[in-house]
Amino acid sequence: VVQNEQGVAIDIIRRERGEGENLIEDFMIAANETIAHHIYNMDIPFIYRIHDVPNPEKIDDFKNLLKVMGYTLKTNTNNLTPITMQNILEELRDKKEYEILSDVLLRSMKKAIYSVNNIGHFGLGSKAYTHFTSPIRRFPDLTVHRLLRTYLFENDLSSSTIDFYQNYLVSVAEQSSKREVEADEAEREVLDMKMAEYMESYIGKTYKGMIDTVTNFGMFVILPNLVEGLVHISTLNGYYNYVPEMMSLVSQNNKKKYRLGDEVKVKVTGANKLTGQIDFEIVEGEDGDKK
Repeated sequence: VVQNEQGVAIDIIRRERGEGENLIEDFMIAANETIAHHIYNMDIPFIYRIHDVPNPEKIDDFKNLLKVMGYTLKTNTNNLTPITMQNILEELRDKKEYEILSDVLLRSMKKAIYSVNNIGHFGLGSKAYTHFTSPIRRFPDLTVHRLLRTYLFENDLSSSTIDFYQNYLVSVAEQSSKREVEADEAEREVLDMKMAEYMESYIGKTYKGMIDTVTNFGMFVILPNLVEGLVHISTLNGYYNYVPEMMSLVSQNNKKKYRLGDEVKVKVTGANKLTGQIDFEIVEGEDGDKK
């Protein structure tokens, strides 16, 4: 979100990651893995970043969604591995709904959390992983630095130290996981607020977008600039039924259907900075503005 000197949102652009940033990310992952593996092999109390294997039922639901959309996966999902997920994404990469489908697949996976019990990190394909590289902004990273100083620099592996950390790190992992969720929610709320602030200047404008979520009360449409707004079911012409297994809203006479991935034209009918809500309505026969 681009803001002026007064802090008002004046533009929204897609954030691109360059080769340099990706290289730094690779180095950070390597550092995190190195630390986690070293301490894990010492068999002493530690805090890990873990990511469990996805629930097979969630992946089956995703495959059924693809079938409804007319796509069939060739990738074998009987034995889920990180390579499996990569292959699924690669199969879908040339589809116009790729960004939406990749997001749905991501949401079907479990959330990474902090834990004293190392089960590995599925998403990264790592047998041992931790957060070590950001001690100035994450408490788990700072905790890892303190552990390394205690264990490796002060050579304190006494029974009292081990017993203390055995108990203390459990609460650190639980609290850090909880606060991470709350921080993510706060970040999303701020982003929604700034997007609504930006769209307040474009009420009445029409745009081309894509349906990225379907619910029993309407559908969310995302624009090319990543702004997302709600088309409430009450604004649709006629009566519509929500069909969850098809991720669709279907008219009572079955003549009209709105489903995940459909491209639609919408008009901005409302934007509220305080609630972070943006309202759209479906329009027919108009060209959407490019912005």
